[in-house]
Amino acid sequence: FPEVMNALLLRVPTHASATLRGYGRWFVKDRVYPGIAEDPSHFVDGVVWRGLTDHDRLVLDAFEDDIYEERAVMIETADGQMTAEAYVVPNDRRM
Repeated sequence: FPEVMNALLLRVPTHASATLRGYGRWFVKDRVYPGIAEDPSHFVDGVVWRGLTDHDRLVLDAFEDDIYEERAVMIETADGQMTAEAYVVPNDRRM
């Protein structure tokens, strides 16, 4: 998603590969895009963005759909485990 970040923030922040366990990527009811939702039998490979400013977070919050819940999650990176914020779809909205 570097292209999206560049379009929104006018830069591509530092990022690294990450794995989120206990969540899966699902279609979202009444939407044309997927989201992540809790599911203990799944995992999602993705990216963790680093060095986001308060302004960056406001821009991203405004861009993301209001169905998401922002949630602290534990991710795995090449540097080990760390806490990150993720936009999560409530389970009742996943398909």
